Amino acid sequence: IIFVLIARLLLKKAPKIFSYALWSIVVFRLLCPFSFESVLSLLPMGKTPIPQDIIYSTLPQINTGINIVDNSINPILPAPNMGDSANPLQIWIFIGTIIWVLGMLAMVIYSVISFAKLKKSLVGSVQMKENIYLADHISSPFVMGLIKPKIYLPSALSGSEKDFIITHEMCHIKRFDHITRILGFVALAIHWFNPLVWIAFILSGKDMEMSCDEAVMKKMNVDIRAEYSQSLLRFATGKKMLHATPLAFGEGDTKGRVKNVLNYKKPAFWVMAVSVIAIVAVGVGLAANPKNNPIFIPKSDEIVSIRIEQINEGASLGAVEVVDKSEIETILKALQNTNKTRKESVNDSPNRSDYFQININGSASRKIYLYNDKEQYFIEEPYTGIYKTSRETSLSIATIYTQLLITKETATQFVNQTLSTFKLNSDNTISFNLPRVIPTDEGGKTKLYISSSATFSPEPGTSSVQEILDMKEGWQGGESYTEKLDATRGKLTQLFLRVAFMTAEGENSYREYAANYVEFTQPFKFDTPVTVTNKSIEIDQTERYAVLKYTMQNGDIFSFKLELPKGLALATSENYPQYAQTSDMDFSAVVLVKDTKAIGSLTVESFGTDDKDVLKQVDTSKNVLPMAIFSPIAMSNHAGFENYKVIKSSATGANATAKYLWQDLTDYGGRASEAPWLKADSILAYDYEKMPFVINVNLTDGSLSTGEIEDLAKSIVIMAANG
Repeated sequence: IIFVLIARLLLKKAPKIFSYALWSIVVFRLLCPFSFESVLSLLPMGKTPIPQDIIYSTLPQINTGINIVDNSINPILPAPNMGDSANPLQIWIFIGTIIWVLGMLAMVIYSVISFAKLKKSLVGSVQMKENIYLADHISSPFVMGLIKPKIYLPSALSGSEKDFIITHEMCHIKRFDHITRILGFVALAIHWFNPLVWIAFILSGKDMEMSCDEAVMKKMNVDIRAEYSQSLLRFATGKKMLHATPLAFGEGDTKGRVKNVLNYKKPAFWVMAVSVIAIVAVGVGLAANPKNNPIFIPKSDEIVSIRIEQINEGASLGAVEVVDKSEIETILKALQNTNKTRKESVNDSPNRSDYFQININGSASRKIYLYNDKEQYFIEEPYTGIYKTSRETSLSIATIYTQLLITKETATQFVNQTLSTFKLNSDNTISFNLPRVIPTDEGGKTKLYISSSATFSPEPGTSSVQEILDMKEGWQGGESYTEKLDATRGKLTQLFLRVAFMTAEGENSYREYAANYVEFTQPFKFDTPVTVTNKSIEIDQTERYAVLKYTMQNGDIFSFKLELPKGLALATSENYPQYAQTSDMDFSAVVLVKDTKAIGSLTVESFGTDDKDVLKQVDTSKNVLPMAIFSPIAMSNHAGFENYKVIKSSATGANATAKYLWQDLTDYGGRASEAPWLKADSILAYDYEKMPFVINVNLTDGSLSTGEIEDLAKSIVIMAANG
């Protein structure tokens, strides 16, 4: 519409038939949802200005091709929030649709009422000849009808006036104005909310009438400008009703028409020729859609892999190799949403510091770059061209890159997602599923390793382990793993799964990058995946008392409280690296601090067995270290306990003191015979009915008195699970 308004001004001196012809292109664009493509198109519009799936998009945006419009509207389009029951954009579109439909109905109803009133005014009209009628109750001539249009004239017209007025109205019919006017009204009813369409409807009506006026004067052999103008002035009232009635239209804009009639001159040939050329050029340019010239992308079957590398401030943030066919298809689909610009590529890489480098590897290898510039997104192919693309394309590429590039966050997420699928099935199998995408690093040094085992008890006090997976590597992603358990080994007591990313640092040397594990213990739940939460320790302490709460990966919570000797406090190990968690520890150590100095640690250790029948045989009151409880920390050639003394006991647990003895072989290269034995005061507490761990407090020898150690041991109270 804006293009036609500009062209109309430029054609001000040309015959009005040319301006009127341009409005037919506007009606075509408003009513027809499709058109042909051409490089001659004058429209800046993108191929799909408003995506069909915009209400489902995580980042809704339009792509009109007009930067100022896109940049103004896209930032305010509401994005969906995770957890909301409905997308805000869906709600607004629904409300807008209701208002739009009501507006159309109002237009149609008003038009029908107006038409009915006009028909009423034609009662008693008399046929003059053929399709021409005279009516007493109308003040101006008009055409009414669709299939067989009729001309209605005021009865008071003089004979000479009738001649050129009839000629004028017959011109309307011969040019099918009665049909184009209906189409224009339909377009107005559909686009009633657009003020430009109202302007177009009004101005097209003026151009239609003026062009017919000019056609009449051109046809007459004598100069009728004065007489014709007098007739127009006589018909200068009572037209508002006609303008709102699509099946009837009459004369309007008397002042403009009179001025145009009085100034009418037969146009020169060159004016006609230039006008025709201009109308054809503008008409084709406006009727055609802009031809889409996307970047050439190989077919998926010609591609082996796609390498994506992110460059930030000139430095690489890492690269990923995409080999999954579905992900390759996603990338190719995103890259098709491009259109070549007039900008040229004259460098091997973009003249900027932030971009994605995309290498398409296969029989038709390509290298392209993706970047944004002032809220616009571009793809550049060196020495070939620069293509405009969308934010959605950038988001698709960035999402795949982020999913594949290994970071602590993506690796931990992958590990926990895998663990959360681990389950014991009722058909005596275990199973787990891998996420489809395994994060990787550029050099492939960090790989996925999975270990799994099942522990059985052939008879009380004994165990048998079925090694299901032992640091298995070579996973591709998306696997569903299932393994049958060996029931002949005895009663199942424990299931274990560990998922880890390990980084190779040398030959047979690995560093843990991200890892976690889960365990199933009795009572088992069949066909139910394990709940994986982050293990944590919470310390709630006052000057005198402390409560420690341990949250397990499966959501179970165990807690105990103790009374602190004067001057003693508990702290996490973050600021005490000598007590940092090691791979064989279930939880990090809690540090005992006295006068700002660390004097020992508190840890929780697994039992030697979780077989309740064996645990029930433990004499909790006896001053003998029960191996069923303490074997993991006591049965070692280089560590152990002596002077085990029960301070208090119950049927299922005990609090005791002891001396912890161990050898530190760090500086002796494994030569145990040369390493001295070291001692520490120790407190041990357990209750196998309330918590599946031993509380182990090791204190620097002599840091607390014997009385303080015994009081501290006596004060430990293990609370019920999840309490």
